[in-house]
Amino acid sequence: AFFVMFSSAGGSVLAAGQANYAAANVFLDALAVHRRSLGLPATSLAYGLWDVATGLTEALDEDVRLMAARGLPALGVADALRLFDAGIDSGRAALVPLAVDVPALRAKPGELHAFLRDMVPTEGRTVERTRTKGSDPAALVARLTGLSTEDRERALLDLVRGHAAAVLGHSGAEDIAAERGFLDIGFDSLTALELRNRLNEVTGCRLAPTLIFDYPSAAELATHLRLTLFGEDASPDDLSAATADELFDILDGGAEAWA
Repeated sequence: AFFVMFSSAGGSVLAAGQANYAAANVFLDALAVHRRSLGLPATSLAYGLWDVATGLTEALDEDVRLMAARGLPALGVADALRLFDAGIDSGRAALVPLAVDVPALRAKPGELHAFLRDMVPTEGRTVERTRTKGSDPAALVARLTGLSTEDRERALLDLVRGHAAAVLGHSGAEDIAAERGFLDIGFDSLTALELRNRLNEVTGCRLAPTLIFDYPSAAELATHLRLTLFGEDASPDDLSAATADELFDILDGGAEAWA
């Protein structure tokens, strides 16, 4: 008899947002290793997502698309069964049978999970984290400084929508509705952190890890970024920052109006 254990969601290493599954997977992996150390049969297979609709997966179309965009497409049934046989024959305690799209991984070497980096050939070079496109906070602030409040917020909304689209694997900012909730369009804990890290880099701010939960739409997040970068707009009646000459000009103008 052979002792086979199945874990899910790509095993504990890639189970972002599924802490309960991750804990169970770690236990199964450890149990298999322990049994092997005692000379007992055991193999833990931490499967990636299968390309088959079931009660648990039929509503995961967006998740399947996101995983494919990250280089981890769903496993075809025939391939999954072949990997099962290969896992049993391997003699190893813990394996991760999943499909890997190497060209997709190679397209973003600086953004890879540590578990996946060895799958992308680097030709002897150390791959450093790729800087987010357009990540010059000083240039961004300088560009926004000359704009009106409305134009600033519009520009920041475009910025948020563009990076949200990139994180979710969409073609452009127009695919992200300004008022629709981030969670409704496919964000999870992993992609939420990726968006926050991108915005940290391009704005130079230190934004909270809970950013998209505190400001749950692109429009709300753009307003938060404007206030973070520029503060509250001064009221037209606020004279606290006016110079002496400006105050005398205001008084002279008022005197002329009453003359």
